[in-house]
Amino acid sequence: MPASGASGSPRLRPTRSDNGHSSRIQPALSSSDDFRAAPASWLAAAAGLAAVAVLYAVALIGLLPDDDFLRPEGRNAAEITAPRLANLVTTFRAARYDLDGPGDEPMEVPRLLLRSLPQDWATLDDIDLRKALFVRTVLPLVLEANRAIWRDRRRLRQIRNRRSLSKEEQAWLADAADRYGTAADDLDGLLIRIDEVPPSLALAQAALESGWGTSRFARQGNALFGQWSWAPGSGLVPAEREEGATHEIKTFDRLSDSVRSYMHTLNTHAAYEQFRTERARFRATMPVVRGAVLAPTMLKYSQEREIYVRKILTVIRANRLERFDLVRFRQGRWVLEPDGST
Repeated sequence: MPASGASGSPRLRPTRSDNGHSSRIQPALSSSDDFRAAPASWLAAAAGLAAVAVLYAVALIGLLPDDDFLRPEGRNAAEITAPRLANLVTTFRAARYDLDGPGDEPMEVPRLLLRSLPQDWATLDDIDLRKALFVRTVLPLVLEANRAIWRDRRRLRQIRNRRSLSKEEQAWLADAADRYGTAADDLDGLLIRIDEVPPSLALAQAALESGWGTSRFARQGNALFGQWSWAPGSGLVPAEREEGATHEIKTFDRLSDSVRSYMHTLNTHAAYEQFRTERARFRATMPVVRGAVLAPTMLKYSQEREIYVRKILTVIRANRLERFDLVRFRQGRWVLEPDGST
């Protein structure tokens, strides 16, 4: 996997993380009852509805950056920090965050953007619960990154239909071409690169590369996709790095930065030209581009090549991840309430 912004052929590497979990295929996601097993011993001491409300309020004030739990730039979004798993479970419950919609019917999720995984994530022994929490954590981050790409794509399509451009539009186009590595006058080529990544594909690769969030790189460096970097000090040194190798696993300030970097790599690096070509082809003929149809284009993401592709497909199918290709953000203003209402 190439480092973000690297040129030339990517360096291939095993998908196994330091703890050896990222290549393991786990059981399918459990139902909405999976939260019942979450650590919640501190709630047992709450006596009566008033006490419970106080505990929720205290927890949420520590988790969310604004008094009304909303980000200034999006009044229905919140970047959250959850030091412990109990904090994360509480926040999801308060937002009524449930992914168990019927069949493939489009579902809506709150824009809860977790900054980093809880410190005690690796202590969660219930694999089904860990996977359910992982999907609930990563899915909004994927949707948020895709949302930014979609906005750029919409603007580019508008520019393509105009005979003349304003100076501001010319500047935006030059910047977009620079970011995506194309010529400013190659609007068709730029449109192929500025496109979304199917959530099911992103979720499956994040699960494999991070061991469902248990890897050292994910817990200590917010690295969900195992991206390599050759800049000294830019990441964490793999425990099993070969003698003479100099690469590190790139670290990020936020989980969202890792997701954006992963998508930018798929959208720009030469190793994933087939991914972009196939995505454009399916985009022209399918209402929704599914992760499974693009999984075969991930041959160069790992030394395991065909085996890695099969693992992606197994994770997608075993965990019914393609239903999340239809997911969207919950619309309208909402806040987290102590009783779990929105």
